[in-house]
Amino acid sequence: MKWIFSLQNSHDLSVSEVGGKAKALAQLTGSGVLVPKAICLSTLAYDHFLDTRGLREKLNLELNRKQFSDMRWEEIWDVALRIRHLFLRTSLPADLECEIERCIKIEFNEAPLAIRSSAPEEDLAGTSFAGLHDSYLYISGKEQVVDHIKMVWASLWSDRALLYRQELSLSVKESSMAVVLQEMIAGDVSGVGFTRAPLSEGKMMIEAVYGLNQGLVDGTIAPDRYLIDRLSSAKSVSHDAPDERKQKCVGTEQGTHIVELDTQQKEKAPLNSMQLKELADRMAVLEKFFGYPLDIEWTFAGEKLFILQARPITALATGKSDDKRSWYLSLHRSYENLLQLWDEVENHMLPEMEIEATAMAAVDLPSLDNGALAGEIHYRFERSSHWSRKYWDDCIPFAHGVRLFGEVYNDHMVPDDPYEFVRLLSGGKMLSTERNSELLRLAKIVQNDQRLQHVLENKGADAITDPELKHGLAELEHRFGNFFAGLSEEGMNQRDMIVKILLEYSRLPTSPANEKARDCSSLEVRFLERMADSGSGFDGKQLLRLARASYRLRDDDNIYIGKIEQALSQAMVEGRSRLDHADTALALATPDEICRLLVGETVALATAASTTVDNCKETVEYERARQLLGQPASHGFAKGKARVIRKAAEMAEFKSGEVLIVQSIDPNMTFLAPLAAAIVETRGGMLIHGAIIAREYGIPCVTGVSKVLSYVKTGDTVTVDGYLGIITIDKT
Repeated sequence: MKWIFSLQNSHDLSVSEVGGKAKALAQLTGSGVLVPKAICLSTLAYDHFLDTRGLREKLNLELNRKQFSDMRWEEIWDVALRIRHLFLRTSLPADLECEIERCIKIEFNEAPLAIRSSAPEEDLAGTSFAGLHDSYLYISGKEQVVDHIKMVWASLWSDRALLYRQELSLSVKESSMAVVLQEMIAGDVSGVGFTRAPLSEGKMMIEAVYGLNQGLVDGTIAPDRYLIDRLSSAKSVSHDAPDERKQKCVGTEQGTHIVELDTQQKEKAPLNSMQLKELADRMAVLEKFFGYPLDIEWTFAGEKLFILQARPITALATGKSDDKRSWYLSLHRSYENLLQLWDEVENHMLPEMEIEATAMAAVDLPSLDNGALAGEIHYRFERSSHWSRKYWDDCIPFAHGVRLFGEVYNDHMVPDDPYEFVRLLSGGKMLSTERNSELLRLAKIVQNDQRLQHVLENKGADAITDPELKHGLAELEHRFGNFFAGLSEEGMNQRDMIVKILLEYSRLPTSPANEKARDCSSLEVRFLERMADSGSGFDGKQLLRLARASYRLRDDDNIYIGKIEQALSQAMVEGRSRLDHADTALALATPDEICRLLVGETVALATAASTTVDNCKETVEYERARQLLGQPASHGFAKGKARVIRKAAEMAEFKSGEVLIVQSIDPNMTFLAPLAAAIVETRGGMLIHGAIIAREYGIPCVTGVSKVLSYVKTGDTVTVDGYLGIITIDKT
């Protein structure tokens, strides 16, 4: 069995053996183009690895725990992370590893390599998705080469690839991956070229940066962009320079690094006119050679132009207006971009939201006349919409900081548990746990006063006379917002709902687990020592701080935006109270409709009969099941009565020691965690709020349990295994 092929003068290789990228490189070497020396680890090597190590069954288990169409981005990230870790933890068969080592020594000696993906489906004319799989530059040494080969194999099951699995017909049985091992060229100027510009078929487009391509490909470095007339390559139609040329990517024995440009390069475009013409002419020749438009990766090393790879240009057209895959892929951010987002979110966005929420809370809504109230509603709706857009544009992508840290940690530490890295992130200061600590402090006031307990149980919040408790509740709502606001049923006193939760807190036998000291110092020391010696280009301390901020703000940002939304809700409630329509119609009115009604305009409101809300149906058809499978998100083992929560009013009925069963935990629901024996959610992922808060309190959590609300009802006795991700329903 032949596992490795040379790409020099090998024109009879099939795509099924070496993939589209390697096949194209083999063709290029026969066309007179200067191409770096390369060999290809064939798809047979990938198959040998999977079959001898029993990985096909494990891959099937990972990919079939839940219907892929039901997965959200957090769950897709998690699947890809576990598969990557599975590949890294599995050693190559000895015969394959020896053959790789032998061929590398013959072809490259000890020179650094570029290790590139070459999946059979990746670079075909009908299914070409640039950047779908991973490639790595400046890889040296046997261990590093082997590890990066496995990373390329694992990228066949990356979240990016999984999003396109239908178009790629991606299946464990049929899919495979070849790997190109290519001589590393130390380029002075590099880039990509499109023989037909994406938005103009009459032009070519070239993007160029100083140094290596990696900074351009991952979005770290902005390129100079050239548009060139396809019929006259000597004429540059336009040249757009970036706002500022600052950095370039270079390679050393320890991998790639971003460095500052010197003064001359900052002022000068990367390509001169002769290089631009040579490149454009070469692109035109290659398009004619292959017979279709190309996306070409290139580099100039001194005076020599090297073609690194060439793939067909295709555009994915699903015809579906609700296709969110481009948005999912945009969540991947470079390390440098994450640092910028960190500054924007923590130092600008959240403080500005707090200032606005405080100003809105200070407005005496009942004192406003109808016109002023309409203006206030309009203003709050506009600000709420603004911050909601900022949340999706900045806060959600910043969550990628945790994922990046998880990948780096697993790649360098290769732990037994793929989620060991979370131990270094949890246990910090979070608004949700601070809120719960304040609830616990107020609960102790109630716990020590039996008369007060009786009053609260029988008369509710309006009967509170204890000054400390009264002031504490007001401060709680002022600082964290009313966490039932906008969620409770019509006519429900929201302060009464908080009091019910407070009474349950007062019945807790001990302090929640998050108040216990956690010692992860030795784990942190080992990680930082490993990073210092890795030559990865990451500052371990800075990366850890970034990840901790990303983890914390993944939860905190929702409390800030919740206070803005609460302010809008309060203004809407005031507006509805002044209008003379049926409550059912007003409940469906938009902010704009309320504003128009307040100033005397006639508005045709929707009625309850014209709108259906599936998740508010009172009748639920339950199915019988003994065991349900999900993803373990927080370790532990617990047994208790289930409490299924479908709507906000049901939260106030939650009892200490129950198992919380829910579609997904809203950030405002995390105050239930200290009361819960365990948490089970339909929605999955290590970064959802239920998983984060469960880890903070050290309680079992299983996420991604499909249709759990159809299998479990309130009062059922359930056992939650947070190690294996199994929910067992006791027979009744």
